Amino acid sequence: MAKRHDYKGRLMTRREIYAEDGRPSVVSFNRFRRRLIDGWSIRDALTKPYRWFSATKYEVNGEWMTLKDMNKKYDKPVKTLVSRLKWGLSPSEAVMNEPLPRGGKRIGSGRKKRMD
Repeated sequence: MAKRHDYKGRLMTRREIYAEDGRPSVVSFNRFRRRLIDGWSIRDALTKPYRWFSATKYEVNGEWMTLKDMNKKYDKPVKTLVSRLKWGLSPSEAVMNEPLPRGGKRIGSGRKKRMD
């Protein structure tokens, strides 16, 4: 049985809430469902627009910046910055000009060959 949520004084499933509210253009049903699972309120899950980049602020060389700010100041694509942060680099290291170190040489099939 589908989980029911109290919405407008009635117990309703996620799909019923999504259909009744009539705002399918703000977020998709799957995003709405995921937000509820993650603990969002029904109102926020339906009305907050999706942002593909993080508004989180990072400390870069003593200055607090968002990814967008880092992109403008250091001329690095946001995708590159996100990738470098996921690699485990600090924000200060993520904005450096040197490319990331590779774990090994690529071989024909795209697999990595260990460099022991």
